[in-house]
Amino acid sequence: MADSQSGGADGHVDENTCLISPQAQALLLDHLVEDDVNIDSDISPETIKENGSLVVPESSPHGRYLGLYSTIILFVARMVGSGIFATPGGIFVDCSGSPFLFFATWFIGFLIALSGLWVYLELGSFIPRSGATKVFLEFMFPNPKFFSSMVFGFFTVFFSLSTTNAIVFGEYIRYAFGCENDELKSKITGICLILSAVLLHGFSRKIGILVQNTIGGLKLVLLAIMILSSFYVLILPSSITHLDNQLKKEKFFQIPPSFSTSLYASSVLKAIFSFGGWTTAHTVQSEIINPTRTLKIAAPLSLSIVFVAYLAMNLCYMIVLPHKDILEGGQLVGPMLFTKLFGEKIGQKLLSIIISICAAGNVFVVVYSDSKMTQEVAREGFLPFSRSIASNYPFKTPFLALVFHGFISCAVMFIPNSEKQIFNYIVKMQIYPNQLFHAILCIGLLFKVRRKYDSIYKSQLRAPTIFVWFCLVSSASIVMGPFLSGVDSANSGYAIVGLSVLFLGVLYWLVYVRIIPKFYDFSYIRIFDSLPFDGLRVKKWVKVYNQKDIGEIVA
Repeated sequence: MADSQSGGADGHVDENTCLISPQAQALLLDHLVEDDVNIDSDISPETIKENGSLVVPESSPHGRYLGLYSTIILFVARMVGSGIFATPGGIFVDCSGSPFLFFATWFIGFLIALSGLWVYLELGSFIPRSGATKVFLEFMFPNPKFFSSMVFGFFTVFFSLSTTNAIVFGEYIRYAFGCENDELKSKITGICLILSAVLLHGFSRKIGILVQNTIGGLKLVLLAIMILSSFYVLILPSSITHLDNQLKKEKFFQIPPSFSTSLYASSVLKAIFSFGGWTTAHTVQSEIINPTRTLKIAAPLSLSIVFVAYLAMNLCYMIVLPHKDILEGGQLVGPMLFTKLFGEKIGQKLLSIIISICAAGNVFVVVYSDSKMTQEVAREGFLPFSRSIASNYPFKTPFLALVFHGFISCAVMFIPNSEKQIFNYIVKMQIYPNQLFHAILCIGLLFKVRRKYDSIYKSQLRAPTIFVWFCLVSSASIVMGPFLSGVDSANSGYAIVGLSVLFLGVLYWLVYVRIIPKFYDFSYIRIFDSLPFDGLRVKKWVKVYNQKDIGEIVA
């Protein structure tokens, strides 16, 4: 719960008289959270011109240290993980074995990622701070008070997981070395990877970023291998490649009658997962050098490279592998393709190791970026042990936030289910609520931000309006898709669970902000506080009991 201590001149409520002394009032006025600028506030053109944005930019206590290359690696390493190797089989199953629907799903996933990316680029230029979705929601929807912070914060802290790629890492390592099918050993291997990422990022910021960039460089090599492999399949005749074309023209446009809107939503969610990561750099925007310019270059370039590589890879899947094998391959369609192309020795061993390294790179980026998000949420002060989780003590890294993320991600490994079921379920449950948030952000950008500030603020990045509308419509269709053809546990269970998690966040806000203060007859005032180790600013919730004495402070 929030801090509540006796005091007087120290700025806290005197619990004997339930009054706030004049000294305390003065201290609170000096430390009130005055930079919580929102869309309902009046922001002058002069203020915008001075700051270059709608809010004052904020740098990390340790400075800005992520350049163009590191930012590109953040995008690529987050996007290219297990998705392109693990999800095609599941997408093909959801598309009922239709090649046309399969490619349409990937193209829709790319367009959703591109439109969402531009929405975030525009919002990131308006609000240049770490936190991405969290700070955008807080800025546009400040009322009900603290609602956006708590609902999104509750979801992101407990459901930002690095579990999926850790599962695939363990599975691919097992496949590469020809080990027996042992799910427990695969999970233990994945847990070791998560713990390694937590420790490297936790003990040294520089070493963690160095390892992350090195693995990201290997990913760029893998992308080149993927594109060259597709040229080998697509350009050279079968007399040279000795590969039969499994993609038949007469069956390409056939749409099976079993296809439904709930299956569409499920398949697109998997494609979105494969492109997922275009929000990553915005979660650490306060640590990027010249963030607006850097993101303007790095974001579209990274997504374009990944899309070309994904298109090439999926063409290879459809042409080289029998479609029955894709339907039955689960998360192993990647190794199946490489084995077919290069033989067992190279395909199964070497390339599967490279793929596992890509999954490992994704885990490193997720552990880093999601832990920073956890730290940003903890800085708001409403979580238990917020000050400790937000702290950069003792290694100038968010060590406890990293440990917390690692603990949750490892614990999910022990859900009593098979790897394939856990993987697909986590993918859909993580991505689904985010589509709701993206739709809400699009509404806020179109009908609040642009309407109020467009006439005085035109100098930064601007998303094409058609992209914003496409992001809104597509995200909303995915949110509604699982329920349009009826609710059933097989195709919409993840949506029900995801919405239930958001409801828990709403319940937490209701109890913390409304019920408890009303029952005990007090109000909250948030003040700034600086952590002793490095001066990181956090928000402290102070209980005040006498409304008359604090009227001027609240105003």
